[in-house]
Amino acid sequence: MLDFRSYREIYLKAIKSIKSDSDNEIISDPFNVILYYALFYFLPVLFVVLVVFNDVKLSSFDKVLAAGVAIFTGLFFSLLLNISSRIRIEKSNINIDEDSFRRYKNSMKQIANITLYIISLGIYVVMLVLLNYLIRDFNEYIETIITSLAFFILTRYLLSILFMIQRFKYIIRDEIENIL
Repeated sequence: MLDFRSYREIYLKAIKSIKSDSDNEIISDPFNVILYYALFYFLPVLFVVLVVFNDVKLSSFDKVLAAGVAIFTGLFFSLLLNISSRIRIEKSNINIDEDSFRRYKNSMKQIANITLYIISLGIYVVMLVLLNYLIRDFNEYIETIITSLAFFILTRYLLSILFMIQRFKYIIRDEIENIL
């Protein structure tokens, strides 16, 4: 059975992971905080405004969008399945530096949280594309609303991928520290 509270928990954990470094400390640098809010909240709204004013319709590129998001979402499922095995492999290393391993484990948890969020956003986009396909002929305003929602979610989807890349940067940094 679907528990919608778990989706809220996925969202909250992903946001916390996006806003934290590999030590699980919330990033407090004013520039980074402003940048986060500008990217994660203002940019999606800006895209929605542009979509509405330019009369962009989801039906004009729904097949490409749905296929691209579905492929990437499948790849993120694969990544999610690999995370626990990577932690087990790293934990079995006899020459492990505990501090580096802790940061590595935190980064992997953050990646898992962000990946779950990306997967759920991808599913939402595909569902909106399907919904748009089914009901777009009823009213042009319905398609505009669905297109706006899809672009808002798609912008967050792409930004979350960028935030996840940042987490990989932390992992690479911590692994290099562990080697040196």
